[in-house]
Amino acid sequence: LAIAREASQAKSDFLSTMSHDIRTPMNAIIGMTELALSDLSDREQIHESFTTIKSSSAHLISIINDILDISRIESGKAEMLQEQFSSREEHQKIVKRIAPLAEAKGLVFTHSLDIRHDCCIGDVARLNRVVDNLLSNAIKFTPEGGRVELRVEEIAPVKAPDAVRYRFIVS
Repeated sequence: LAIAREASQAKSDFLSTMSHDIRTPMNAIIGMTELALSDLSDREQIHESFTTIKSSSAHLISIINDILDISRIESGKAEMLQEQFSSREEHQKIVKRIAPLAEAKGLVFTHSLDIRHDCCIGDVARLNRVVDNLLSNAIKFTPEGGRVELRVEEIAPVKAPDAVRYRFIVS
């Protein structure tokens, strides 16, 4: 009975946190839409508004995907995909998604990629969600004028000598 209560409380806490996390990008989307519509002749403001709407929408879909992942994990239906991808290309995609968020908050965003092997096999969508989540939290909790850094480095494999491991450092 105590375990069931703890599980119920954990779900309530999770839903409360997720509701708050969902409201933040939704408020940005609504606010920027209103701002863009308030003066249709100000092309610069419209462009800036749509840029923020786009990044907030991407953040919102990431939150929704996290919720769906948790649901799949609880039901035992989560599967890790095994698809080929380029680490360098994915790194650039992450940078393109995150840099505008950091810039909009007045942060300096730096990144580095130190790898020898570019071709990987794994669940690139889940990897991106984890890295995006870490970076968006870093941006969210770093005060204006601060800096956020992403470093990706290749490290020695533990078990299989033909495997590649990467370390992702967000600071």
